[in-house]
Amino acid sequence: MAEAVCVYTHPLSEIQDAIHDLRGACAEDSESRLRLASALPLIFILAALAVLGVTGNLFSASPFVVAAQIAAIGLNVWARRSFQKGTFRVTAAPAGHSIIRRGPYRLIRHPMYSAALLFVWAAVIGHLSRLTLAVGGALTCVAVARGIAQERLLRKQYPDYPDYARATKPLVPYLF
Repeated sequence: MAEAVCVYTHPLSEIQDAIHDLRGACAEDSESRLRLASALPLIFILAALAVLGVTGNLFSASPFVVAAQIAAIGLNVWARRSFQKGTFRVTAAPAGHSIIRRGPYRLIRHPMYSAALLFVWAAVIGHLSRLTLAVGGALTCVAVARGIAQERLLRKQYPDYPDYARATKPLVPYLF
C-alpha cells in the first residue's frame, strides 16, 4: 500500500520566495516591474487585516463569524497546497507549466482571493461600521482588480485558459 506523503512548507520559506521574486522583478525589464506592481495587492490585503486587527475589528465572538473565518483559512490552505512545489508566486505572473485544476481550482479560479474576501467580510459583518465597510469595499476592489490582471497574464501564457475559465467561476462556485 502506498504511503501518503504530506509536505509542509514553512511560512518563512514562502516569505523568502516572495522576497526573491520581488528582487528579481526590480532588477529586470518593465514587464518585471509590472509583476512587482502585481504584488502590491498582497501588501494591501495584509494592511487591511492589520487595520482591522489594530482597531479590534478582525475577530468576533459570533459563532457565524468564527465559522466563516475558519472556512476562509481552510480554503486558503487547501488552495496553497494545490500548487506544485516551487510554482507558488506572490506576483500575479504564472509560474507553472500548466493550469492548476486540482483542489479548489476545480471549482473557482481564484480561491485565495475568495478566502481573503470571506475572512475580511466575515470581520466586517461581525463589526459593522463605516471603517469596516470601507476596508471591506477597498479590499474587494483590489482583489477583483488583481484577479482581472492575473486573468490577462494567464490567458497569454496558457492557450487552454479560456476553456478553463468557461468551466469555472472566478470567486464563488456556481455563482460568480
